[in-house]
Formats: sequence, C-alpha cells, structure tokens
Amino acid sequence: MVGFFSRHKRIFIVGIIILCVLAMWFTAMSRLRPSFLENALGFVLAPAQKAATNASEWVSDKVLFFTRIGEIERENALLRAEVDMLRMESSKLALLETDNKRLSDILQISQKYAQYPQTGAQVIAKDSGNWFDRFYIDKGTKDGLAQNMVVLTAGGLVGKITQVGANFARVTSLVNDDSAVSAESARTEDRGIVRGDVDLMRSGYCRMDYLSLDAQVIPGDEIVTSNLGNTYPPGIIIGYVREVGTDDMGLNKYAIIEPVVNFENVRTVVVINKLFEGFDEEEDLRPPDPNAIAVDATDTGE
Repeated sequence: MVGFFSRHKRIFIVGIIILCVLAMWFTAMSRLRPSFLENALGFVLAPAQKAATNASEWVSDKVLFFTRIGEIERENALLRAEVDMLRMESSKLALLETDNKRLSDILQISQKYAQYPQTGAQVIAKDSGNWFDRFYIDKGTKDGLAQNMVVLTAGGLVGKITQVGANFARVTSLVNDDSAVSAESARTEDRGIVRGDVDLMRSGYCRMDYLSLDAQVIPGDEIVTSNLGNTYPPGIIIGYVREVGTDDMGLNKYAIIEPVVNFENVRTVVVINKLFEGFDEEEDLRPPDPNAIAVDATDTGE
C-alpha cells in the first residue's frame, strides 16, 4: 500500500490541489448569499452597530468642539471687536453727515441772503413742549449778536432774538403767541400781521391778521416779510396761505399761514448781524379801533 502511494505521489498531490481549488471556488460562490445564522446575527447586530457608530461620531464631534473651544472664543472676541469698530465708524459717518447737512444749510442761507452780514448758530436747548416756539442758540454778544436780530433757516424766517447773553441767545419764533411780524402777500401785496396762536401752534400754523376786507389773498399765496416793518428786512419768506376768513367783528380778513420752517425740528440757524431799527410792526399796522374813534368823537363834541 505504501509502495502504491509512493509510486503515484505526484498524481495524489495534483488531485489534492484540484480538490482544494474546487473547494475554494464552491465556498466563494456560496458566500454570495449569507447563511440563516448570518442573517439572524445581522438583524440583531446591525442596529447596535449603527448606534455605536453614531455615538462614536457624536463623541468625536464633542471632543473636537471642546478641543477647539478656546480657538472659537478667540475668534468670537475678534468678531465682537470688529463689530464694535464698525459701529464706531458708522456713528462717525452719521455725525459727519449731520455736520455736512448743517454746513450745507448754513451755506444755502448765506447765499440766499448774501447782502446781509450773518452768523451761523446751532440750537442747544428749547422750552418744554414739542414745538420750537422759543429756543436757545450757542452764540451771543461775544459773536456780535444783539436783541431783535433776525433768525433764519434754509426754509425761511424763524423769528428774532429776544434775549442775549455772552455765549447764548434766546430766539422767539413765528409760532410763539408773543411774535408779530409785518407781512404781505407776494402776489397781491395785501399787508397784515403774522402772529403766533396757541391753538394753531398745535398744528404748526400761525395767523395773519388785519387784512383789509377787500384783500385778494387766497389759499396758496406766498407770504413774505413786508417793507413796512423795520424789525425784519423785506422779502423773507414766511409761509403759504391755507385758508382765509373774516374776523368776528366783520372789520378785517384773516389768513391761516403754514410756515415753510418745520418748527418741530429746528437744528441750525443763521442770524442776520444787523439791526433794522424802526417802528413796532403790530402797533403801526393795526387798523384803528372803531370804538376808540367813537369815543374821541364824543369827547370832541362836548
């Protein structure tokens, strides 16, 4: 028997090799489909493996976050610093824009009334209330200002200085009920007195009194300072007529005036550095009181 295997040793070796190759091929082919046991194990282990993988990734992310938290905090600090810097730059630009607007307004007024000496000023305070009917500016006697000097804005007439100190002045505007300005219609030259009114001021308007009954003033007419009053130079725009009526006595007409100046928001003004000395507009332009005339007539008839 031993001699048989010895004589056919090569044949046996070749046969064994062939069997091994066939076994390997069969095993590989059979692995294309998992066995029942492998299916069972996969059903149980796959979810657990997925959960373990997700947990591993979550832990890795957290570890990475905590390892980078210092770097993140530094980046946030840099970003906050950049935001603060941008805010400061934005504030500076806003201030520059405001200054440019103020200078532009002053230049516009200066060019419009170039025939008069002028001083630019900024509003620093105002009386209580929503309206700039009486307010204070940052220029005074040291800048050559004096009581009764005329105050303007880019729109037109604001009012006049009624009190002055070394480095400040108080301005009484058109809408204040103590104000009185001789004025006329630019279209018809009908004259009257523009004054403030407590009730009208709530709407930002003022009133033009002592218009004659035959005055041709109509809504939309431009109202300017007249040449009858020497406190204000003539031709400065005051506002526009909104409506026209007749007073309670039936002796005169009146007009409601909408000023061109926004008296809710006065920030920059120009003062005309010149006094226009003369009569008091309200006293000299007011029509005679018919009752006073009647009394005088009675007295003279004695």
